[in-house]
Amino acid sequence: ETSTSTLFVQAGKNALLKAGLRADQMDLLICVTDTPDFICPATSARVQHGLGATKAGFFDLNSSCAGFTIALNMADCFLRGTDEANYVMIIGGNHYSRFISPDDLLGNLIFSDGAGAVILTKTKHKDRGVLKTYASGDGSLWDYWGVFAGGSWKGFSKETLDQGFQYLKLLRPYEAGLNINRWPPAIREILKRTGWKNEEVERTYMTQSRRHTIPSICDLFGWPHAISYDTADKYGYLGSACIPVALDDALENGVLKDDQKLLILTSGVGYSISSATMIWGS
Repeated sequence: ETSTSTLFVQAGKNALLKAGLRADQMDLLICVTDTPDFICPATSARVQHGLGATKAGFFDLNSSCAGFTIALNMADCFLRGTDEANYVMIIGGNHYSRFISPDDLLGNLIFSDGAGAVILTKTKHKDRGVLKTYASGDGSLWDYWGVFAGGSWKGFSKETLDQGFQYLKLLRPYEAGLNINRWPPAIREILKRTGWKNEEVERTYMTQSRRHTIPSICDLFGWPHAISYDTADKYGYLGSACIPVALDDALENGVLKDDQKLLILTSGVGYSISSATMIWGS
């Protein structure tokens, strides 16, 4: 009986409990997903109501699996540009099981349902928080992989449903090594903007769609494989939730510590890619 909003509300409640905050203290709620409860209204409306975040503005953000990092940028800008605002909650996640065909063995093996939440607040520590962000992409890859039914392009026609477009569908294969080729420029750009050298990064959190991609990237930048905190072996691939879930898991296990220099890199179908640097402070 669950939906994406069900998962989001639970993740939001967990984050509030850990932060020692109330839902009505939130000024903005950003819900990052490409498996919304419905086309409209925004899934974040249902989440705001479920949390009791009555004072929070809200909106959905869909940039596939790259969306969480883009939401960090938007939350950072909102807090810096709104004098009256103190707290922004970002919840990322997906309910993939609703969109995977029962006949798709690979999809059912890889994708999971889940959500993760973070709360950002203003700080007087200039050497903490979100430092720099970067976003790019290649929109020519829009028709490779997605859920194409239901929108204004394919609608709900019988032909559309007979072709299985209501499920996550790969229309044509991506180029070999897509992420291995396209992540490095986004990482180099965010390091340049931040003024960090490769060796200054203390922990990375990257999209966990393919396990071999991450160690390949680490090798390229001279990082030990252990620098990347991954949770796909525990939870499967969570899409927009993989970064906040990994942050939470790392925090619970004492791996994520104050003043750590973090680099976050996410990418998603479409093809969207985003990176960010931040210094953790809880």
